Amino acid sequence: MHLPPLSYSPPRPAARRGGPRAATWLLLAACLLVWPAVFATVVLATFLGVAIYFNDPGGPLFWPLAWIGSALAYALVVGLPLSLCARRRRWYLRLIPAVLAAVPVVWISSLAGVWSIPAAATVAVSILVETTGWRHKWTMRVWRLLTALWRRS
Repeated sequence: MHLPPLSYSPPRPAARRGGPRAATWLLLAACLLVWPAVFATVVLATFLGVAIYFNDPGGPLFWPLAWIGSALAYALVVGLPLSLCARRRRWYLRLIPAVLAAVPVVWISSLAGVWSIPAAATVAVSILVETTGWRHKWTMRVWRLLTALWRRS
């Protein structure tokens, strides 16, 4: 009878790779839905301030189109690179969206002046929150709390 050596260990099962985790879906939702909605709302509020200041409300289609256009612009210029780069482990890769967003922010600021400060601040805050991992930390806390409450009921 032949016994295996003492150092023998059975092969480990292959690591099970499931689908995307909740953190991935929350990251995509934040970068492609939540931050664009926040940015578009800030831009719309800024437009509203300009309209009140100049007493020129604009046409009825302007407001929803401005909101949708602002949200799409953010999602394409900042949100998409942010969603791709925020999952990276290296800090300098996570700052790529800041470099990408700097060009349109500086360009818009040079054209619109003081009116673009809220929009530029929203872009800066959203990139800061994503690249530092603060949003992930807080959304995962809320996610754990909600799932714990759901399991209790």
